[in-house]
Amino acid sequence: GVAQHPILTSDLTVDHKLVYSSHDYSWDQNNNYNQLEKQLNENWGYIFNDSTKAYYAPVWMGEFGECHENNGNCLQSQWWQSITEYAKNYDFEWGYWAIDGTESTGKGRCYGCDESYGILNRTWNGVASPVLLKDLQALLKPKLGASGRFHHPLEREH
Repeated sequence: GVAQHPILTSDLTVDHKLVYSSHDYSWDQNNNYNQLEKQLNENWGYIFNDSTKAYYAPVWMGEFGECHENNGNCLQSQWWQSITEYAKNYDFEWGYWAIDGTESTGKGRCYGCDESYGILNRTWNGVASPVLLKDLQALLKPKLGASGRFHHPLEREH
């Protein structure tokens, strides 16, 4: 992994231009927040925790999502509540899967069918779920420490 085999500044053609990306979905993670936090910190959260480490770099949660129905299997699921809480607590950047209102072609896809994870509705002229939009908008607010600057939750504020 990154801790044992980091990409070093000397490996890059331009210094400090490295970002790691994770993909996180409910089917491969714990639902409980404390267990999910432990799992994500072990998997990739440590990468942006300590700037003195050789492997230190930003992490972008490049893909995560949940079906946009407002029920216990989707936006009310424990996993969705846990992953969005983790994203708020650690204040990293992210990309949501998916914005589309409909599916495209591909294996297991139905061209023009409802994209059940989509932010947009099926006609692409509004949101599919106000609850989903509200949850994602809440992740846009930066978490600042008492000093007014961001600090990583695992880092003591100076």
